[in-house]
Amino acid sequence: MAYEREVDVLTGAVREAGAAIKRHYDEGARVYTKADHSPVTDADLAANAILIERLTAAFPNDAILSEEIAPDAAVSAPARCWIIDPLDGTAHFVERQPTFAVMVGLETGGRPVVGAIYYPMSEECYVAVRGAGATVTRGGETQPLRFSPASFATAQLGTTPGSFHTLTTGSPRWTGDPARFALTGRGFGFRPKALETMFAGYIGMIADGLASGGYPWDLCATDLIVHEAGGLLTTVFGETYQYERAHKRPYGGLVAARDPALHAEMLARLAINER
Repeated sequence: MAYEREVDVLTGAVREAGAAIKRHYDEGARVYTKADHSPVTDADLAANAILIERLTAAFPNDAILSEEIAPDAAVSAPARCWIIDPLDGTAHFVERQPTFAVMVGLETGGRPVVGAIYYPMSEECYVAVRGAGATVTRGGETQPLRFSPASFATAQLGTTPGSFHTLTTGSPRWTGDPARFALTGRGFGFRPKALETMFAGYIGMIADGLASGGYPWDLCATDLIVHEAGGLLTTVFGETYQYERAHKRPYGGLVAARDPALHAEMLARLAINER
C-alpha cells in the first residue's frame, strides 16, 4: 500500500497524543485564552508536542502546519506538509464533553493524501489513504469505512445554528425545505463520523460570509476520509478545497454528503449567484 510507513507512524502518533489528552482530561488541565479569545489547554499543547516530535523524527524533510504554532516562511518549501489539529474540540474538552479528537492530514500539492482522526475517550480511529479507501477501528477491530447512499427525498441534513440562519435569511439561500435540517450543538466541528452516525449531508459556513468556518487543520483529514468512504466534500461552489499552509480559513462554505448524488442535489438547492 502506498504511504504505508506514513500511516504506521501517524496512527501511532495520534494514539500517543490521544493518551496524553486523556490523562489531562482525567487529572484536570489548565485552560488559557489565545489571542483570538479561543481556549487552549495543557492537553492541546502536550498533544501538539508529541505529534510534532514523532512526525519530525520520522519525516524530517516534511513541513508541519499546526493550529498551535504560527508558521514561518519555510513551511511552504517542502513538497509535503503535515497539517495538525492536536485537539479538535477544545471547548468540549473544557466542558467535559468527551467528543473531542486528534486530527492530522498529510498534504501535497494542496490536497490530502493521508489522514487520521482519533477519539481519545472512545479509542475510535478513522484512517484514509488517497486511492486506497478508509477504515475505522472500534473495540480493537478495524473495518472498511463506506458510507451508505442516501436519497435526497428522505435525507436528514445537518448544519450549525449560525449557518442555518444564513441559509434561511441570507445568501447563499437554501431553496428546499428547511425542516429537513437538524441543528448541531454549540462548538460543533464537522468530521466524517457525523455522516456515519448523525445525518446524510452537512452544510457549514460563517454566518456573515462564505468562509468555511474551518481552518486547514479542521478540514484536511476529514476531507480525505469523507472522499475515501464514498462521500463528497467541497466548497459551496462545488469546488475541491486546495489547502494552503497558512492560518486562514479557506473561502467557500462546506458542503458534504454521503454520496455524490446527494451532494449534487444539495448544491442545486443552494442559491449562489457568484463566486
